[in-house]
Amino acid sequence: MPTGARIPMNTPIPTTTIIRTPMTTAATSTPGAACAGCADPKQELIALMKYMVGHNAAHANELAQLAKQLQELGENTAYEQIMLAVSDFEKGNLRLSTVLTSMNG
Repeated sequence: MPTGARIPMNTPIPTTTIIRTPMTTAATSTPGAACAGCADPKQELIALMKYMVGHNAAHANELAQLAKQLQELGENTAYEQIMLAVSDFEKGNLRLSTVLTSMNG
């Protein structure tokens, strides 16, 4: 969608496919056990967390753009609430980034 394009309010929101990576197995309940064949399960988890930080940042940007469009339509309360959600995304990403740094990721 082009930048600045407006989505009509009655437009259905497409769903996305969520990739789920099991962190434990029923047999062992050990973190990372699903990656038993991986050379380094910790590095795989770090890579997944890095991906999630970028993914979350992209969603935060999309939400901020949506909020701006709502503000332009005079929906100031909706704008404020969505911007609070954007702030929550950013706070979560900061926490994840701190974990990554502490894990040398």
